[in-house]
Amino acid sequence: MGQKILVVDDDPGIITVLQALLEEEGFEVLTAYDGAWGSALALAEEPDLIITDFLMPVMGGYGLILGVRASGEKMPIIVCCGPTSESNRDLLLHSGANCIIEKPFDNDFLVSKVRELLAVAG
Repeated sequence: MGQKILVVDDDPGIITVLQALLEEEGFEVLTAYDGAWGSALALAEEPDLIITDFLMPVMGGYGLILGVRASGEKMPIIVCCGPTSESNRDLLLHSGANCIIEKPFDNDFLVSKVRELLAVAG
């Protein structure tokens, strides 16, 4: 398996699509259905990159980002979410997200952004 990516989203359909897409590209994929589970998994498994939704039950993407960054982890984080306000975009970017991709996303663009961020991080 290749580099490890953690996908965190409360929509099982998005998890399925991203997992299939990323595994086809040679990545190992871990999944979680809320930010609290994702945060715990991120700290335990230390993935090379995280893709997270913004609005989720228990803990959203913002809380996940804050928790991961507070622990000192530097892996790239992509927020893949529905259309959101400019103030929420600024909040996410200032909290430690590397980029925001709106749903519905273009698969090729998402994969290219993953590869770009992994190359910069590596």
